[in-house]
Amino acid sequence: MLYFLLFLGILLILYGKRSIKRKEEVSGEAFQEILLEEQGKDRKALLINYELKTQLLTIQDHLEWLVSKIEHLEEEIKEIKQEKRRIMEGNEKTIEKVFHKKSKSNDEQAQVMEKILKLTKEDKSIEEIASILHIGKGEVLFIQNLLRK
Repeated sequence: MLYFLLFLGILLILYGKRSIKRKEEVSGEAFQEILLEEQGKDRKALLINYELKTQLLTIQDHLEWLVSKIEHLEEEIKEIKQEKRRIMEGNEKTIEKVFHKKSKSNDEQAQVMEKILKLTKEDKSIEEIASILHIGKGEVLFIQNLLRK
């Protein structure tokens, strides 16, 4: 009976060792699976990061293009304003010539021309100028055309 108990004890020890070994193998496999899963997540994060970086670079290129376009438009606006100033200065000289050539009877017409020039400089529309001076739109257009020449 003693041998039987001894044999049974050895069997239980071997069975326990085998169970422990299996448990370690299973937990090792689970660890490997978790590790692979985390590596997959890291790869996805790197891919997303790369895509975002590419999109940001594209947006930056578009913004640089827009800034250059805006700068170009600002230069064109400055040129247009300078041209407008030159035209207005020429109109002022024309009015001065008209003042000297006209007699006193045409003094009222010269004043209307001067007012039209002044209101045009203030960027008033033809309708606004006509209503302010109580004259027709056609007359305003006619005088503006005369002043341009």
